[in-house]
Formats: sequence, structure tokens, C-alpha cells
Amino acid sequence: MKKVNSVNKICLLIFAVYFLVCNTACEKFLDEKSTATTTSPNNLESFQMLLDNANVMNVSFPTFGEISADNYFLTDETFNGLNEFRRGDYIWDWPDYEYVNDWARGYHAVYVSNLVLDGLGELEVTSSNRKQYEDIYASALFYRAYSFLSMLWTYSLAYDENASENLGIVLRKTSNPVVVSQRSSVQECYDQIISDLKKCTTLPMTTGHVLRPSKVAVYGTLARTYLSMRDYQQAYNYADSALVLYDNLLDFNDAQDTTGSDDYPFTRYNKETIYFSTLTLTANNWNTDTSLYQSYKDSDLRKSLFFKPLNENYEFKGSYSGDYWLFSGLTTGELLLIKAESAAFMDSYDQARSVMRVLMAKRYSDDGELISLNALPNEQLLQFIRTERRKEMIFRGQRWIDIKRFNKEGLNIDLTRIVNGEVYELPANDLRFALPLPHDIILETGMQQNPK
Repeated sequence: MKKVNSVNKICLLIFAVYFLVCNTACEKFLDEKSTATTTSPNNLESFQMLLDNANVMNVSFPTFGEISADNYFLTDETFNGLNEFRRGDYIWDWPDYEYVNDWARGYHAVYVSNLVLDGLGELEVTSSNRKQYEDIYASALFYRAYSFLSMLWTYSLAYDENASENLGIVLRKTSNPVVVSQRSSVQECYDQIISDLKKCTTLPMTTGHVLRPSKVAVYGTLARTYLSMRDYQQAYNYADSALVLYDNLLDFNDAQDTTGSDDYPFTRYNKETIYFSTLTLTANNWNTDTSLYQSYKDSDLRKSLFFKPLNENYEFKGSYSGDYWLFSGLTTGELLLIKAESAAFMDSYDQARSVMRVLMAKRYSDDGELISLNALPNEQLLQFIRTERRKEMIFRGQRWIDIKRFNKEGLNIDLTRIVNGEVYELPANDLRFALPLPHDIILETGMQQNPK
């Protein structure tokens, strides 16, 4: 009974926070009523309101990986001003930590998804409500799968031949607090994510707002999923399926497409965004990695749109959130890069070049790079595309899983930090690439902790 009571305590805490957050202001277009969160949800409208709470459902993407990745560096002064937890993130030496954290935020969204799914099971489906019922059901599955995927990337090792043995995350599939949390294998986690997403393809092609999932977002998330598994054929297929349905792309040569502000050039919910989510993280006072910044040529419009001076270095300003919060959602540009990388990996070089030309025409101010792309030897094309991916996807929460999958292919990307004259290293394929679970969760559930 002790373990069950412990789980109850955790769930009651999450439930209390859930009601607190749900009563805060949400996105204006949803016009969510605070009174809807003070009664037990028991109808389709209430369930939709729960899923429409962007302050929960669209901010579940973990920050851990972005902080631990190699897109930036900190000055000693900035590092010394951080709390113990954030210093540990930066140098891959994590202290025991507790609530509030990425794990809690991710499972908050999972809990709400499960609450809706469980509630739907109690409702009668009629001819008049069937379409709304199915859309809400599919949306809840999407939010759950989206949270599962980003947490799997954070708290588990990369997918490989040992996926059936390696520890994954907890696959909570019920809102019932009596069900004890246990970790599944990496393979079981990917199987669940893919299964959930494939059940979501009944969603409309597009929705009234990119805060809500659509069929395009489902295909895009499946493409992300298979890319992280290094299943390039399936990644290609789903990226292509998404792009067939929606292919609007921001043109960085067109001033109308960068009408934000000098500080943040891109508007929130712009036409390239397929699904909107953010990290609860900013890049303020982060110095962009020097070699990464220098990889942007002067003809690359991202160089001026993504960065602004920070003392002697450069700070990121190019979030598609339209402000300082880092964007982690899906875009047309990302899908083009997944399609191109997958094609190049499978030796479909002409197809890869064709896809890259579409993206690069909207990112460069002249044709010089397109000419270079056409002349590039086939054996260099894959690395070229991956470099473009890194430049396009900087500070979007993707670099951590990219490093992990690249290292499974033998690229041997070692990470190094120099802080206060001391060198810290994270070698390729180190066990610490599976970041630690919260200490209180380990104590309450008895789950196995990731090795440090």
C-alpha cells in the first residue's frame, strides 16, 4: 500500500497544479472560461477546453536537452550566476533535483490527455457528435504521443539494436492514480508513440489554429519519430505525406515574411508553422557557438535574422515563437530537411538536391549556394544537408537527439565545456546522454535511475 499511496500523492500534486494552471489565462483565440476548470469534465466541450489549454499542452517539450547540447556557450560570469541545477545541466553533472521540472511538465500534458481519453470512454457516441468525439480522441492521443516522444529523447538512450533492453520512459495510459508507474523499454515506447500517432490520421488536414494538432502535424511528428529511430525510408514517407498536404514556406528574401520586430523578426503562428509548441526556456545571455555562427555565410539570410550581437559574440533572436521563448514546434522547413536528409541517406541524391533547392531559395539572398549544391559530390551531400539542418533548427530542442542518432552512425561527436579554467567532457555515446529522472520520482516509485 505504501507504493500506491506514494503514487496517489504524486497524482494529487499534479492534479492540484493542473487546476491552478488551467485557471490562468490561455490563448485568446480559445476564449477559455475559468469556470470550466472548477467542475468535473463530463462532456465534449469540457474535454476540448482541457486540450486547448496551451499553457499545459503546448509547453511540455523538455528543456534539458537544449541546455546540455552544443549550440552555445556561457561566460564564466553567467555560469557562476546560475543555480546548482542549471550549472549541472551545462556541465553534464546533475545534482538530485525535484519538482518542478521537465518530467512534471511533460507528464502534466500526458495526465490531461489521459483524463480526456478516460472521460471519452464514459460518453455515448451518436451520429450527431461522432466527428467531434473522434477529433477530440485523436487530439488527446497526439498530445500524449508528442509528450512521450520529446521525453523519450531526453531521458533515454538513442534507438539502436538494444532498444528492447534499454530503459525508456513511463508510458502512462490512464489517469487512474492507483496504477503504479514503471519504465518501459525504448522499443516499447517507440511502438506506443507510433501506434498513438497512426490513430490520429483521422484529424482534419488543417485546424483552426496551429495550437491544435492536424493531420499534417501527425505526419510531421511521425517523420520526426522515424528520423530519431534512423528509419530513413519511413521518415521520408511521412515527411513527403505532410508536404503534399501543406508546403507553405517563409521566404526570408521577402520583407513581408519577417514582419516581427528588430528584436524578434518572426511573428508567432506564422505561415510556416504546422504545429506550435515552445520550450519553457530562453537563450538570453547564451553565446552562440562560434564555429556554428561562422558556418552561416553572408548570403545566408538566417545570419542576420537569427542572431544579434552579444558583447563580442552573438545571441539567438530567431525563435518562431515571436518572442524570447524558444520554439519547438513543427515547420515546413523542418519537413523539407527530413525529406532531403532521408533521401540522401538512401542514395537518392537527385531527389535530395531537388528538395534542398526549395528550402535554400528561401534562405539565401543569391544563387551562389544553389550552384554549389548542384556541383557538390554525392558523397558530401548528406553532411551538407545535416549542416543545413543544424543551421535551420538551431535552438528548437532537436540538437540533443540529433547528436545521439549521429553518434549511433559513428560520427563520434564529443561535447566539451570549459568553465572557470576546468574542462568538462561528454564523450560520444556516453550513458549520460540519457538524462537523470527527478530524485523525488525515483524515491516515490522505486523506478530505476539512469546512470550518471
